[in-house]
Amino acid sequence: MPAPTISLCMIVKNEEKFLENCLKSVEGLVEEIILVDTGSTDKTIDIGNKFGAKSYHFQWCDDFAAARNASLDKATCDWILVLDADEELDRNTIPQIKKTIRSSDLLTAYFIKVVNYLDESDDPANSTELRIVRLFPNRKDIRYKRLIHEEIYSEGILRKSLCDACIYHRGYTDKLHTERNKGERNVNLLLNSIKQEPDNSFHYYNLGVSYYVQDRLENSIEAFKTAQEKCDYPRTSIFLPSSYSLCAAALSRLGNYKEAKEQAEKGIALSPYFYEAYFNLGKAWVGLKETDKAIEAFKMALSTADKPQFAVMDRGTGGWKAYCELGLLHLNEDKLYDALRYFNMGLILLPNSTKLLINAAHCYRKLKFYEHAKDSFLRAHQIEPRRLDICYDLIELYDKVGLYEEVINLFEEMMDYYPSNKDLFFVVARRYDCTGNYKLAIHYYTQTLVLDEEDPSVYFYRARCYWHLGSTGKARKDLKRAHKLNSELLKGFTLSDFYK
Repeated sequence: MPAPTISLCMIVKNEEKFLENCLKSVEGLVEEIILVDTGSTDKTIDIGNKFGAKSYHFQWCDDFAAARNASLDKATCDWILVLDADEELDRNTIPQIKKTIRSSDLLTAYFIKVVNYLDESDDPANSTELRIVRLFPNRKDIRYKRLIHEEIYSEGILRKSLCDACIYHRGYTDKLHTERNKGERNVNLLLNSIKQEPDNSFHYYNLGVSYYVQDRLENSIEAFKTAQEKCDYPRTSIFLPSSYSLCAAALSRLGNYKEAKEQAEKGIALSPYFYEAYFNLGKAWVGLKETDKAIEAFKMALSTADKPQFAVMDRGTGGWKAYCELGLLHLNEDKLYDALRYFNMGLILLPNSTKLLINAAHCYRKLKFYEHAKDSFLRAHQIEPRRLDICYDLIELYDKVGLYEEVINLFEEMMDYYPSNKDLFFVVARRYDCTGNYKLAIHYYTQTLVLDEEDPSVYFYRARCYWHLGSTGKARKDLKRAHKLNSELLKGFTLSDFYK
């Protein structure tokens, strides 16, 4: 009996950045590639042609289901695999897919785990995870419905099961989400979907997610609560536990910790191993200043993280984020060794987390392990070199251990990043001033005045440097300017003040 065949069905538009890697990931698995293009102006079609894809134009009509169905209409193989261009199949799971369809009938569709990376590190520890039907028989009665967040439906017999495969998705990193304006697009399509199906609780849930991603927290809470009210199958709903969990997260961010706790507990009641809900329960307990209960909730998040779930989950809430919260709770109580242990456990899962590195560094500094503190701050600085708070932490530590040259070097590096930051130039000028390097101090005071020529204190300090260098005329001119801008500044001033 011949092995069953698979058609890869995709909808694409301007995907030259991702498409090649996507198609490489299914080599040796699919016999046919169907690309339904909704208006590409880049090299998307050319890349598809390299892989023997069959490409078809589709006039976009704000309906993802219609575009998906257009791709299904062109498929000729026994099975359908659906991917987006910014996704890749984990090639290690190809044997599992082949085994699944060999042993299956044509009456079963399969959920596949999708890992959505949240940043460009491609680290599963910083991702969300959900399971979506992406593998199903090529039958005329199986088609997609819904304008957005489309799902397959059938009027015939169609069971659903789990295939132990994995897809990696890069399209929801913050950068790409903004570049492609996905947030506003999704909101508009969901609002249109609600007009068509006003009692569909899934639309309201997805609207809540879209609002949450956009930080429109009040809107997201309203949408999540509407989804909860309209859901008439609470015990079997895949998305309902997530609606309670994310609603709890939004409420906590707005300071409504009591209701956040109640929402998280409802999510846990529906899904006892839902680690994201335990995490958000912990955040609510933190807000309510119930430290012991918060610690218990975060530990539950960690202990349930290995349980299979179908709801959308932030992987970090059952991993590094939970460790970070536990570390912060212990740090606040000055239990430094316990805090450090939790921060370092988080770093095992997400080594490039600046949040974990910074907090570990604070622990090391309090414990007077200055070399370890410096290493942790430096790692954080290398990851996010433009973050001023990390730079100021490093500068404070350098001052403490007497590394004054490193302080100046770091300030000058920061000024390259922020050439219009007056405060940076002023601080550097003061440091040169206080160490007696008056020429450089004058240079940086002058740079400060270029950015703000109305600051009397800068004229005063520059006058002081001129005086020390013997340029009394320039010193008097700056003093007059300082006095004109703020006559109170020079009250009681004597020449001896220049030597302080």
